[in-house]
Formats: sequence, C-alpha cells, structure tokens
Amino acid sequence: MSGKVSNFSNYPNGFNGGLVLDGLSTHKTHAGKVFHVAKGSAGVRAAVPNAKDASDGNNGTFLAPFKTLGYAVEQCAEGRGDVIVCHPGMIDAVETSIDIEAGNITILGLGAGNDRPQLTPGVADALDVEGDNVTIQNMYFNEADAEIVTSIDVVGAGFRFLDNQMDLGANDDNPITVTATGEEPVFAGNRFVVTANGTVAVIDVEGVVDNPQFLNNCNITSVANYDQGFVDMEAIAVTNAYFEGNKNIGGGTELVATADVGTVFGGTGVQRPIEVTTIASEVTAANDETFKPAINGNVDIHGVWFRYSAPDDTGNDVTISTETGVTLIAATETETATVAGDVFYAVAQGSAGVVDEAGTAETVFMSNPIRVTGAAAAENLIDVVFAGGTEGHGTLYVAWSPADDATTSEVAAS
Repeated sequence: MSGKVSNFSNYPNGFNGGLVLDGLSTHKTHAGKVFHVAKGSAGVRAAVPNAKDASDGNNGTFLAPFKTLGYAVEQCAEGRGDVIVCHPGMIDAVETSIDIEAGNITILGLGAGNDRPQLTPGVADALDVEGDNVTIQNMYFNEADAEIVTSIDVVGAGFRFLDNQMDLGANDDNPITVTATGEEPVFAGNRFVVTANGTVAVIDVEGVVDNPQFLNNCNITSVANYDQGFVDMEAIAVTNAYFEGNKNIGGGTELVATADVGTVFGGTGVQRPIEVTTIASEVTAANDETFKPAINGNVDIHGVWFRYSAPDDTGNDVTISTETGVTLIAATETETATVAGDVFYAVAQGSAGVVDEAGTAETVFMSNPIRVTGAAAAENLIDVVFAGGTEGHGTLYVAWSPADDATTSEVAAS
C-alpha cells in the first residue's frame, strides 16, 4: 500500500464525509460547545471509566465535568448555541445569582423523577435570564431554603421552560417572573407541586409581552392553593396569550389572574379568542333583585367575576347562575365585609365563591369552560343574586368565546 491511508480525517478540523463509530454514523446537531455538569462529591463518578470527580477546575467534558451550573454558564458564548448538560443526581445550591447573559444556550437535565439534576434557590433571581432564546429543560427545582420573591427572572426574549418540575414551599413567593422584554416565552409540559402555602403565582408577568404560551402544564395544589393563580398578569394588557391543556389537580386554583388579558386563546380544537365583556358599568342589587346580561347563540364561558365598587356587609349571600339552571358560582355567604375593589369569583363551575380582598384577581378563568347554548336573547341569561344582606354594588365580567362559527354568538347586555 502506498500513498495516503485515508482522507476521511482532517482532525482537528473535522471529518470529511462524516464520522462512523461501530457502524453508526454520528453527527452534531448544533453549532455550539457542550459543557457537562455533574455531582461534586468525591468518588460519585467511579462507575464511569477514566472519569474525574466534578470540579470547576476541569475542562467541562463528559469525563471531566464542571461542578456548578454557574461556572458552566460563564463558559458560554453569545449566539454560539452552547449546550450545558446536567447529569443525573447533580445537586447545586445556588447561593449566588447566576447571570445567564449569553443568548441561544440550552440547559438540559438528564435523568427522570427525583434523579434529575436539582437546583435549590438560595438567593433572589437565582437564575437571571438576560440572554435571548434560552432554554431550560428537564430540571428539578427544590423549594427555596429562605424566603425569595423570585427564583427565575426572565429578561430575555424567546425563553423556553420545558418539562421541568418545580416544588413550591412557604418561601417561594413568585418563583418565575417575566419582564416587559421577555417577549414570546413558552412554558410547556412542566409540573408545579405546592408543598406548603406561600406561593402567590407560579408565573408573574410584570410587563406587556406578546404571545406568551402556557401549554400542558400540571399544577398539584393538594396542600395549598396559589394566592393569585397559576399565571398572574397584574393588570397588564398582555397580547395574544395562549393557554392549552393546563391542569389543576388536588385543589381549586384558578389558571389565570389578571385585569386585562388582551386576546387569549385556549380550549381544544379550533382555537378561539376569549373576550372579556363588561356587562354593566354599575349594577345595584338589593336583597333578591338580579340583573341579566344576555347570551346569544352558543358560547363557552371561561369565567365570571363580580367587582365591588362600594362596600358590602358581612353575611351577604351571593349566587351567580344562568337562568336555565346552570350554577356558575354556588351560593356563598361572604365572611367579611367587602370594600371597593374586592373581587368575588370561583375557580370552578358550581364551587363556592371567594372574595379576593387584595382586589388583584380580576380575570379568573375556571378550570374548564362551561358550554351554554341558546338561540334567543331571552334564554340563558346570567343572574347575580344578592340575598340576606344590604345591596351590592359593582360590575359583572364574563370571559367567553364562541362555541362554534356562528357570527351571532355573543355575551352582551340585555
């Protein structure tokens, strides 16, 4: 044999024609570097031949992984598409805020269940996501070990939070916040487990963003409910928000708490915009009197709520239902006197109503929409009944969408 043995390898500048190992072709699906983070205690990687114990003094390869996520993040370059692979069993107590400044990076956890890499927030903004198009996937977030307002602060656009689990205890106020520059975030396939009372809302949207998506997330609230809901938009006019397949298990936590949702899409099948209709600018109902907005055609009611504009006495019995007998909010005796701005709502069809004394949960979607059908304005009217107390003053709001393609379907003042 004479001449070159092979021209396949051009190492370190790549392999001409690709690389084949054990008869299988390999390829790289991204342009960036890969950094590995593993357990830091001595000897835990003994099962991996030739592997070093995790240390931030290593070079971050599979056999010589870093010890902390923060150090791995510092090695990422803007726009390169770097990937940080966190190994099963990794545990990292984040005592100093990790500034994720580089865009287009992915933090990927390996493993399943409790063996997934775990982060325990020990400081406010434990993850400060400043870069655009950052993805965090398949990680396990423990309860904060001290009271923390926010564990993950999303500043960059295009943030994706996928298939993670987050346990929420007494110290987790608003674990995830999205600022006004955090456009088009996606929260999908996550599991949020309430372990103790204390969480106001999982995702707190602090500024006007477009097209946030909340898809197939599961809220386990058997221990305690969120104070404001799974998502709190804080009276922010968010546009084109999209909700699909989110579930609450073990409690009656509302999915959305907001004063102005802009255009929201949700439900199954063909997606329809959910509109929030103010039925009357001022409604007064003394004793058993009612007022009746009309439902024309077929609609899905996603939530109803009543906002007090004047105080109401303790003991007033309030019911919201349709004239055809569908109970939206069961008869509820208010436990304390209301003040102007308080909101009366229920988190599921036919459940007891509650009064939000803070007055911030204006738009509350029930866990499932209620189909109401009828072709005439004389049918399916909503009654708000005040009984057993002084008159109630306020405004009724209805979140609804057309149940079919009929252009005449609407919720309007009678």
